[in-house]
Amino acid sequence: MIEIKRKDKCIGQRDVSADPMFIEFFTRPFTRFEFKGSDSRQAFSSLKDELNAAGWTTLDQS
Repeated sequence: MIEIKRKDKCIGQRDVSADPMFIEFFTRPFTRFEFKGSDSRQAFSSLKDELNAAGWTTLDQS
């Protein structure tokens, strides 16, 4: 169990197929960013890419 905690970099979940699409962090309480409007897919992808570049992951719920 300790080994999983050291290697796990998953900090939240995301759903690009939800309406509205979102990225939600596993904070207490959860912190959710919802993406609406014409540039929502680009903003969603940008945040996801920045998280990944920093070494973090999110669970794909789509």
